[in-house]
Amino acid sequence: MNVLIVPVYIRKIEEFRLLRRLFSSAMADPGIDRIVIVDDCSPLKYDLGRDCIRLEKNQGPAHARNIGRERAFELGATNLFFTDHDCELMPGWGMAFDYFLKHNPYSIAGGITISAGNTLLDRYHDINGTLNGRWIVGGDGLLYTPSCNLAMRACVSMDFGFDESFPTAAGEDIDFCLRAGKKYLIGLCRSAIVRHHWGYKSTIGGLPRFVQTFRKYGAAHSLLRSKHNLNCESESIQSRVL
Repeated sequence: MNVLIVPVYIRKIEEFRLLRRLFSSAMADPGIDRIVIVDDCSPLKYDLGRDCIRLEKNQGPAHARNIGRERAFELGATNLFFTDHDCELMPGWGMAFDYFLKHNPYSIAGGITISAGNTLLDRYHDINGTLNGRWIVGGDGLLYTPSCNLAMRACVSMDFGFDESFPTAAGEDIDFCLRAGKKYLIGLCRSAIVRHHWGYKSTIGGLPRFVQTFRKYGAAHSLLRSKHNLNCESESIQSRVL
């Protein structure tokens, strides 16, 4: 059984519309058997009419994902898939991950994430590979892959959870991969494609949001460096996956 876990924190109606779009794309995917939404005490109340765990206190996406994985174990999941509310799954996403994990030695897999918008800021993310993983220099596989496009066998999630000391959606997925990658191989499934909505209204109008995003990543990098003794540009990282 393939279980998709989605941590959500919905503040605006626009964000709910994105969640509903994601939900529709996931429901249409024959590679996804169950969808578990973990609502991290969202200010905006909504109803999807499906399996939704509502937390009474906001504790961040890492905590929400850990709650989701516990539910996945209860459901008897063999594979756990992860994405975010502001993503849209391209047709065959779940099927691609399912096949990849069955027919390859990798126990963890990342896909390809592209921007849904058409501003210059969206284009920058695609060129930079902001939400794509990084290869290991001289190795076979990825060093890490973001949680907006992530799959793993259940055994991996039983051994490793997400570190809840990361307060926001930044760095906790890299930390997970750096820890889990010491035991399990991380592969790239190029046919598992996600479109990510950054929310930029325009190139100029989106600049404050763009800057805020990288400030958040920068703050998370400080915690990553302290935990894993990383340099600003780790010598283990070769390039983005695209």
